[in-house]
Amino acid sequence: MIARAGRRLARYPLPLACLGAALPVIVSTIHAISERWIPYGDQAVIASQAYDVFTSHTPLLGQYSASYHLVSQPTYSLGPMLYWLLALPARIGQPISLTIWMGAVNIAAVAGIVALARRRGGTAFMLVTAAAVALMSRSLVPETYHDVWNPSAAVLPLTLLMFVSWSVACGEYRLLPLAVLLASFVAQCHLTYVAPALGLLVVGVVGLALARRWTRAPDSRALRRWVAAALVVGLISWTPPVVQQLTKTPGNLGLVRQLGTKGGAKVGFGVGWHAVVRTVGVPPWWLTVPADQFDRSQTVKLTPSALAVGSGAAVLLGLAAVGIAGLRRRRLDLAAGATLALALCAAVEVVTARTPANPHLQATLGYTLWWASPAGMFAWLVLGWSAAVLLGRRLALPRLRARALAPAAGAAAVIAVGAAVGIAEKPDDHASMYSAIRATATRLRAALPRGSVVSLEGSPGLTSVVRVALRYDLRLAGIRAALPGMDSRWGPWYRLDGRRYGYGVYLTDVRTETVPRGRVVASVRFRYGPAEYAIATSVWPLRPPA
Repeated sequence: MIARAGRRLARYPLPLACLGAALPVIVSTIHAISERWIPYGDQAVIASQAYDVFTSHTPLLGQYSASYHLVSQPTYSLGPMLYWLLALPARIGQPISLTIWMGAVNIAAVAGIVALARRRGGTAFMLVTAAAVALMSRSLVPETYHDVWNPSAAVLPLTLLMFVSWSVACGEYRLLPLAVLLASFVAQCHLTYVAPALGLLVVGVVGLALARRWTRAPDSRALRRWVAAALVVGLISWTPPVVQQLTKTPGNLGLVRQLGTKGGAKVGFGVGWHAVVRTVGVPPWWLTVPADQFDRSQTVKLTPSALAVGSGAAVLLGLAAVGIAGLRRRRLDLAAGATLALALCAAVEVVTARTPANPHLQATLGYTLWWASPAGMFAWLVLGWSAAVLLGRRLALPRLRARALAPAAGAAAVIAVGAAVGIAEKPDDHASMYSAIRATATRLRAALPRGSVVSLEGSPGLTSVVRVALRYDLRLAGIRAALPGMDSRWGPWYRLDGRRYGYGVYLTDVRTETVPRGRVVASVRFRYGPAEYAIATSVWPLRPPA
């Protein structure tokens, strides 16, 4: 009976491998649901901007960038595609809809990765890739895989782009529109993804051109149709930022271009080399468990061990050798895979080295290098698979015939790996704050009439994180909340100056201030990191300004 069950399972290695690889994402999303996740801080900004997609003030750009002070102008991520992705769940149901949707998107990305791995290297490579994806999930905190925050939201879509670009470079031109869509999405999520997305797309397109020269060319009309579809996808994706560039002075695209030439001293290529070594050297980032969510901003500054440097250099040389061998043998799968991996390593170097050296922006390496985990995983997968292909032929190694139960056993192993990673995931340490925000939002809704306009202010510090969460919740309730001084982040629609408003809302950090006038509608305590906070929310009616 066991053998019969194994043979039945062996018929479905792909869905089983997808399930195993996606288990860390599934468990992460279940944790978010059980903890009743709610957006706060930048997450709430993203949720509010996503809500605005179907309005007259739809956003044309992405998230506000921490690098704005380098050019003394508000600067943003390149485009609004993350807001487009979240536009429906931002309006439907409870805020938890956002994280459920993001979890579903990441599960779909994992399924695409595993399916394309099968196309590139067969069932064995698919199973190895699925296990690697599950293991790689340990290298980032679990919240990454359901989070709407822009550095998190692009990690697995970028990983999918690696495999899509590999397939495009091998001649699968029907995937070209998907490659353009993914590259546009991740590049617009955060500036750290521009270099890897561009590198992957360029290698994919160049590989496709070589595929047409080296192999029997597909029907030209069919190819032209898919190229045209890719161009349409690109046009739609990039129309909003181009419109903003042409209609506003200064335009955001021009400001982003200036970021590369301004800002004084940079972190430098020495630290960039450290990042590359930690991406592919032993032990690589993708096989390590982080001490905390942002620890890469510190570990990247430390000199790697001799083992890490030597193994990292060996991996890079091995990839270069595979690329040359692939070109000489006209094996685009080998050449393209190795070139893509090297392009990712080059992007890690550039992103790190060009980061400004001032402490505030240098600290952003704690999240701008998250994508180095899937980059390192991809490099190791390509190198291992290429070695098996090349050395297997050279040494005339006997090919192992897949037994009836082998695919089932492999899929079971992948599920075991994914389950182990999922079980080891720690709960979100923000659960206390979620509960406090939810309680405050409930009482604030009850205190304010629907359709009103309110001024939402608060004590300096952590109340700003809570205020933007409440601003999104009030928006869902039909209450328009304006945050003074936040025009650059939210847009002029949320400007308070000169607006007729009916109520004032103030969040007081009771540790540092006394509660201002007005009726206190909520008093909450919660933990955020190592500290405990107490916030009182008060409401009072206001006369409109003369």
